[in-house]
Amino acid sequence: MPNEEGMVLPDIGSVQEEAVKALADMVHGAGKKSAGLIQMAIEIRDDDGPVMQIRFAFDVVRLR
Repeated sequence: MPNEEGMVLPDIGSVQEEAVKALADMVHGAGKKSAGLIQMAIEIRDDDGPVMQIRFAFDVVRLR
């Protein structure tokens, strides 16, 4: 789900921190709804194209 609005942050460290927080929020809700392999990613872009990608994958295995 693209976010065309975007944010302006002062440096690449702030960009990474904000992206990790956003992905953590997405992951928090996903584990409650699904089982199996769950993969998520956020791509950070500027006017010149991709700058960074934050990826996360986990596997929900229900044993009972």
